[in-house]
Amino acid sequence: MIPDSLHKAGALLLFLFLFSVPVLAQDQVIDSLKVELKKLDHASPGISTDTSRINIYYALAEAYYRETDQASEQLYTGKGLNLVDSLLESGDFNKEIKNWLLHQQGTGLGNKGNYFSDIGDLPKALDYYFRALKLDESIGHLSGMERHLCNIAIVYDDLGDHKKSLNYYFRALKYAKAIDAKSSEADLYGNIATAYMDLNDNKRALSYCARSLKMFEELKDTSGIAFVFGNIGLIYKGIGQDQRDAGKAPSEIPEFFAAVTYFKRTLALVGEDGDKSTRAINVGSLGSVYMSMQKYDEAERYLLQSLQLSREINDLYGVMSTSEHLSDLYAEMAAQKGIPLQQKTVYLERSYNRLQDHNNAKDSIFNQDKASDITRKEMNYEYEKKEAIAKATAAAEKRTQHIIIGSVIGGLLLSLIFLVFIFRSLRITRKQNIMIELQKQEVEEHRKGIIDSITYARRIQEALLKEEENITAHLPEHFVLYKPKDIVSGDFYWSIEKRGYWYICVADCTGHGVPGAFMSMLGIAYLNEITSSEELLTPGEILNRLREKIVKELKQTGASGESQDGMDISMMRYSIQTGEMTWAGANNALWISSQEEGIKVMKVVEPDKQPIGYTINPVPFRDHIIDLQKNDTVYLFSDGYADQFGGPKGKKFKSKNLQEKLISLSAQPMNKQKDELDATFEAWRGNLEQLDDVAIIGIRNP
Repeated sequence: MIPDSLHKAGALLLFLFLFSVPVLAQDQVIDSLKVELKKLDHASPGISTDTSRINIYYALAEAYYRETDQASEQLYTGKGLNLVDSLLESGDFNKEIKNWLLHQQGTGLGNKGNYFSDIGDLPKALDYYFRALKLDESIGHLSGMERHLCNIAIVYDDLGDHKKSLNYYFRALKYAKAIDAKSSEADLYGNIATAYMDLNDNKRALSYCARSLKMFEELKDTSGIAFVFGNIGLIYKGIGQDQRDAGKAPSEIPEFFAAVTYFKRTLALVGEDGDKSTRAINVGSLGSVYMSMQKYDEAERYLLQSLQLSREINDLYGVMSTSEHLSDLYAEMAAQKGIPLQQKTVYLERSYNRLQDHNNAKDSIFNQDKASDITRKEMNYEYEKKEAIAKATAAAEKRTQHIIIGSVIGGLLLSLIFLVFIFRSLRITRKQNIMIELQKQEVEEHRKGIIDSITYARRIQEALLKEEENITAHLPEHFVLYKPKDIVSGDFYWSIEKRGYWYICVADCTGHGVPGAFMSMLGIAYLNEITSSEELLTPGEILNRLREKIVKELKQTGASGESQDGMDISMMRYSIQTGEMTWAGANNALWISSQEEGIKVMKVVEPDKQPIGYTINPVPFRDHIIDLQKNDTVYLFSDGYADQFGGPKGKKFKSKNLQEKLISLSAQPMNKQKDELDATFEAWRGNLEQLDDVAIIGIRNP
């Protein structure tokens, strides 16, 4: 059986766990297997001989896989599949043998899926994986189902659909637990952590890293432990970078120091003589963290080590990435205050040279990718040619096993039979066309019904969301920028005027589309219920009650596999008479554009780092009483705008850039701010898909 990719342990790190191999060199293994195959030509025919032949075909396929001879690997996979198919068509076996054959059929289809995944044809890989999964499901073969589900999840990860990937990882995890496959379970926890990291859900990513790490430690799997440490380092680095982008001083960000610790622990486990690729990645990551911490000497030392290791193993991607980091590093070093002109010139020259290294590596990768594409096409051609020969040979062997009995009865009779056949075929074809047309119409009707239902749900959601004019009938100048990703949205805004106070919030629910919309409608309904009494609650008290309501109604206890739905929220209470403001936040911050000594600055009020939903150690949400100055502008927002990918390099917009944009716009009328923010978002997004729902509310204090 060809090994499957079972373990994804980092943003760009993929474990490939292979079955145990003989000590003999691969060419000796192949020769030995071919000798055994030859012996079967003289063995007595029967199911025992056929099953042995199938096992040898798959063993040869695995051996060629290790030799990276993909055409030969698929040739023997095809031979094994052809024999399995032939036996299933013609044999009358007991249930045990039939189930074994069906599992072998699934194994062969899974091998084909691996081949197409390796050459980058992911849609075709998915087709084979799903066919293999269906076979193992039909016989209840749990380990096969776990393997195929994991492979499907990895393909969806490669396609960038991380939420769908998570769905299949969790299904695979259920079967890994059922068969007590500890190693697979640890791998899957690592894969799940990576998917959450790709979704920027760092809390869950760290949680699953912890589970994966615990199991690898129990299994005493040093490689697994090292890769989990590396992943934890990447997560902490990302969290720290977000805080730095938001304006926090690097020396005050503990996540940077945590990232350094984990990268060093990874390198200690790998050792100086360990895998150079793993060392290059983690040494480079360590240098990148030091760069973010503005510890330039350490950053330079580790990045140069990473560059040297990448060159030693001819890793052009590593050379390209590390050279770019070094170029940025030297540019930052040149920009330091108090640097002598001569030293500044040296740093700028180094920055330019590293940029040239980056561009040269990038050009080489482009040429290499073109060559790889040609090689993939050649391998496809060789594989298809060999597969065609194998099928023809199998068909010929099958024909020789039967005596061809037939004679020409007569031209007239043959013609008559032929005419009858044509007539029947035409009738059947006509009926089939009618059925196809009816089925097409039925599918279209179903599709239209689904779209109509979702569109109607949008009207319901829009009715629950206050109209902008109603929201601000008695309020200062303002704007509301609201851009759902799909027909319906997981972001919402809510407001109510009560006893001279105006409450307003922006919330970001788990997910988007239909699931997010259901959560947003629940949030609006619960907020209306909480504020329906005469009691004048503070924002913190409202958030506390909203959290209690969500946890209770969704029956959240923190158990594995249950609902983790909830929301992040930014809520303020504004006195229409005095301008006094009280604010509380769950994971979402508050920004205030203000003027200090004639300079526009953005003040950040940090939220409580906990969601509206189940939390292991919940604490009451804090109320912040804020004394707004004249013409201060308050911004409530979700993370959809800052997280949008786009621009010339396809990167995130980021919170820092959004702050700078808002500062530059803060003196303009609020409707102009909204239009400019919308135009900037669309220009940044370009042709890329909108990643998440977007909601921003701006209010200017008169």
